[in-house]
Formats: sequence, structure tokens, C-alpha cells
Amino acid sequence: MTRIVVTGIVLTLFAASAAAQEARRSSWGFYAAPTSHHVSSGTDLETMESSTSLDWGLFYARTFTRAMVRIEARYASREFYGSYTSALFPTGFPVQPMREDFLELPIVLHGTNTVSLNDATIRISIGGGLYYALLISQEFLGGPSSLPDAPEELGAGDYSRYGWLGDGGVALIMKERNAVFLHFRMQSDLGVTGEPEQSIAREDAAFGFYAGFEWLF
Repeated sequence: MTRIVVTGIVLTLFAASAAAQEARRSSWGFYAAPTSHHVSSGTDLETMESSTSLDWGLFYARTFTRAMVRIEARYASREFYGSYTSALFPTGFPVQPMREDFLELPIVLHGTNTVSLNDATIRISIGGGLYYALLISQEFLGGPSSLPDAPEELGAGDYSRYGWLGDGGVALIMKERNAVFLHFRMQSDLGVTGEPEQSIAREDAAFGFYAGFEWLF
């Protein structure tokens, strides 16, 4: 009977320890990302356009030995001179300054390695993934377009983008299981979906550093 009780206690402690280690494989966090966006489809004028904005993101990550999967929700915006064919100017391409806001949903797979540093750990990760970007809003800067046959309002959600990304960086994990990190990301659209009637659909390429905080649990 005593042997059974001792065995039960040992198994319970082992299970609790394993559960604690397993729990610390999860993390969540947020980051700020100064990002340069570049129009990669459209007229020659549009593909020369680029803008830098401060994007924001939230994420949940799960670590598996030397691999980590991250699921993100990222708010991104860009500005460019939208060009489109006008019925009043069939041989020209009227342009108008525009702003777009997107909700990007990246899924990233990282290969990771860790290095002990006194009471902290350095995590190095590099990888890539895919993303889907849903249009939240698209508007003419400075109010409605002054062009006679341009739409007065542009529709949100009329199109979305999808593409690939490459990502890598370092994180400093404290003993308290808090971390700060700095990563570099580049991404490019593979295409757009939907047939917008009021929106002007353009593919995007972007790159930039992002930094933030992470909590492991």
C-alpha cells in the first residue's frame, strides 16, 4: 500500500513538472513595426510609389523543441497614388492619393536555437510563412476625389491580398519568463482576391524591423 502511495505521489509530481514545462512552451505578445510598403502591381507610376507606416501586431506562439509556430493579427497601412482608367479620359490614367488599412493574418514557422546567458536566455529564430490580408478601409486622402467620374466613396472588404514572408531575429528571455525581441521581416503578395467594384486593388511588397514584448506561460 505504501509503495502504491509513493508511486502515485512521484507520478503526480512528474506530471505536474511536465505540465509546467509544457505550459512554458506557449507565449503571447505584441510588437510595433516601422514598415516600408511598396506597390508591386499597377502602372509604372504606382510601382514607383512607396510609403513607411507604423504597423502593429499581436501574436500567439507555440514552441516544439527547435521549432516555433506563430499566429498573428497585424494592423498595416500604406499610402500611394492610385491610378485607374477613367471613362472621361480613356487614354490616360488619372491618379489620386490614397490610403489603405489592412488586417493581416500571418502564420509563421520558425526554426529556433537558444543560448544561455547568466540568468537569461537568448533565442535565435529564422523562418517564413504565409499571410492573408483583408482590406479594412480604403479612402482618398484629402476627401473624395475631384475627378468627375471617380467614386465618391471606396468600399472596404472588396478585395484582399495573400502572399509569403521571411522572418528572423533574436529574443532575450528573462528568468521571470518575460522577453523582449527584435526581428526583421520581408513579405510580398502572390496575388489578390475578389473583384472590387469600388476599391482599387494593388499588390504589395513590404519590409522592416519590428520589436516588442513576449510573455511565456
